[in-house]
Amino acid sequence: MFNISMIKSLTMKFTILIIDDEKEMCVSLSEILTANGFESRFTTDPLKAFSIIKSNPIDLIILDIKMPALKGIDLLKSLKAH
Repeated sequence: MFNISMIKSLTMKFTILIIDDEKEMCVSLSEILTANGFESRFTTDPLKAFSIIKSNPIDLIILDIKMPALKGIDLLKSLKAH
């Protein structure tokens, strides 16, 4: 079974970007990640993800698939292309 402490013990300081249209979800995930030693950033606007990624090194993205402005799968394809 996956345990967040397994990753924490194997890594340095990972930076994780959370992209979700629900701010409460972003805040909750960010608090959990920070409490476990990770750096976290979040945005509720999927279009801002590009500028965040360009200005900050990101190791992992947690991405909501169903968002009103831009579907997560489309954002993932765009991020992958860049």
